[in-house]
Amino acid sequence: MLKWSEGKAILLGVPTYDDAGVEYHDARVENLRNGLLGIHTGLKGNVTSNYQGVAIYCEWETSESEWAYFREHFLKGD
Repeated sequence: MLKWSEGKAILLGVPTYDDAGVEYHDARVENLRNGLLGIHTGLKGNVTSNYQGVAIYCEWETSESEWAYFREHFLKGD
């Protein structure tokens, strides 16, 4: 994504919504934890100047435990 964007600023999105009962989203797989793990793995040693961080969607549904996980595993870089 970072190479494809031709230097444009990029935020990588991570989901925090549940949307239970819909076919287009599986919260057991598509969630903050897995999103951050994928981003950390994908960026390891490959961060470019156009990487601007992550965008949490949707922050108004983000639980306190998800915010705590975000603070611990993204803001601290683990």
